[in-house]
Parts: sequence; C-alpha cells; structure tokens
Amino acid sequence: VILCLIYCYLSSSISDTILKGGKSAMKFEVVTRQPEELSRQLMQQLRHGVTVLQAEGMYSETPRFLLICVVNRHQVVRFQEILARFPDTFACVSSVNETWGNFKHVA
Repeated sequence: VILCLIYCYLSSSISDTILKGGKSAMKFEVVTRQPEELSRQLMQQLRHGVTVLQAEGMYSETPRFLLICVVNRHQVVRFQEILARFPDTFACVSSVNETWGNFKHVA
C-alpha cells in the first residue's frame, strides 16, 4: 500500500512537471499605500519586476495602489516576509500555469 501511494505521488508530480513545462509561478496582487518602497524591496530582493496600477478603496474611498508581481514558487515565503514589513497591505495570490514574455534582468 505504501509503495502504491509513493508511486501515485511520484507519477502525478512528474506528469504535472512535464505538462506544465516547469513554467508555473505565483501571481501576487497587493493593495498598498506605499507602492514605491514595497516595489523597490521586491525588485531588489526577488529580482522580479512589479506593475503598479492606481486603485481606490470602495469602502473607505481612499486612494490605493495595486501592485502585480509574478514570482517563482520557491520565492513565496520570501515574498510573504517582505509583505509582513508593510502592515497596511492586502495581498491576493493565485497560481499561474505558464509564463511567457521577454523578461529583462532587474538590476
């Protein structure tokens, strides 16, 4: 029974890797009042670009910013550590099956 469970786990994880091509990632959408500082830390520490959009809170009617950043799965914990330094932020995360594009190295 244990060997069967191990076989099932390995076969499903290997087939997922083959089908997804190893290009899966996580997309974070972060609502914040401090877009410059948060974006700078994300770009410097994670080496990923950040897209910033203006937003407005409908409940409080205050101006906010929406940051969108796609990171590798192994960087999720580091992303959460950076977000913890900004107590007024709200983040939503979703899985990305594949990433495309001409990505530049962030200095």
